[in-house]
Amino acid sequence: MYQFEYVRVASICCRPTARSRTAYVPCSKHVPGLATNLLNYFEQQVARKCTVSYNCEYPQDGINSGFGCIDRESENLQSPITYFSRQSAIVEGVSIEGHAYPEFLDTLTQPTVYKDGRILSTEDYVDMQTKEIVVLNVFVNPKLRSGTILEVAFSYAGPGKLDGQYKMISYVQMDEETQETWLVWVNLVAIVSILDLCFLVFGMFNINMERWAWRKNIEMDGAIPTDTPGRRRIWQKIAAGVCRELPLWNAWDVFDIALRVFILLFTFEHYKHYHSENIASTGNGRFEEKLNQILLVPWGSADITYEGKVSQFFDILSSFVKILDTDVYLRVVAYVLILMSFFRLIAYLRVHPRIAVLYKTVEVAIDDLFHFFLVQLVPIELFSCCCFRPHLLQIIPDV
Repeated sequence: MYQFEYVRVASICCRPTARSRTAYVPCSKHVPGLATNLLNYFEQQVARKCTVSYNCEYPQDGINSGFGCIDRESENLQSPITYFSRQSAIVEGVSIEGHAYPEFLDTLTQPTVYKDGRILSTEDYVDMQTKEIVVLNVFVNPKLRSGTILEVAFSYAGPGKLDGQYKMISYVQMDEETQETWLVWVNLVAIVSILDLCFLVFGMFNINMERWAWRKNIEMDGAIPTDTPGRRRIWQKIAAGVCRELPLWNAWDVFDIALRVFILLFTFEHYKHYHSENIASTGNGRFEEKLNQILLVPWGSADITYEGKVSQFFDILSSFVKILDTDVYLRVVAYVLILMSFFRLIAYLRVHPRIAVLYKTVEVAIDDLFHFFLVQLVPIELFSCCCFRPHLLQIIPDV
């Protein structure tokens, strides 16, 4: 008989949104020659409308005609201007950097809202000066001890177009028993890497001692008498031959030393990133401690302004996102080190007659393969752009 168990995922924050806005710029730069006449024309239209109707208010700041120009590539508004009854707050850790206007996502699902003694239409939330809107949500699965931060960003992509992007970063917290096993393996990797480095250095030391033994034997045998003409030049040739036959290191030795050093550095960063010191005493790991700080944001407190709560939330979120970004970086480095170790293992096994056939084949063909892929890269790239990114062809005027 099969038994199914549901895995519950909970959203632990109130889905805040952040919107960046930009300032107006002179329209003469974007509409040369017509900017002044268009501005006068629209102002006259508004003036006529206001004489027969009371509906002549415009949500845009700084203009009274509905005609304005903005540059969405410029920086966000920095001054604490109130918009939609919200003061700007500094946002970090998401696609918006700098000042942004926070709001609850649930608020925008209503047709109108009552704020600061005014009834506002949520349709006016996105105005001409809107640059980008980011929606955030934090999910947690208590049973699996995992969490996810979801970021959805919307930006203007041209007349009638919106560009949407999302970013999802997750973590899984180790329990105390798993961490103890993980520590054993981490220490083992560090010890083996240090022993490998010691063996490599010891091998170089032995080769150097063997060089001196050759020179000493030649001197004791009297193979080159002291009165021999050109004795110094002969000794230089002998020393060069000994160094050529008994090299201290080769390319593979340098690769091995560099690989072990990188593995040691990665192991140290891996330990520093994943190790949870307080998991035995508090039961919370390093990731869960950050998540617990998000849970402690006083969203229901009346003593703290909403902007203050959002700033506190984004400060915690920014530090949490940095940890998760480091987690992604460490995973990429781990993949690269695994691939390098795998290729080095194949090179080690070239001493086997059957595996050496594969190694020698690649060694002989590597130059031709490089030029082949170099020649094929350009047509493949153009073909992929034509098939999967057709809007890139807009850069060609005749298409």
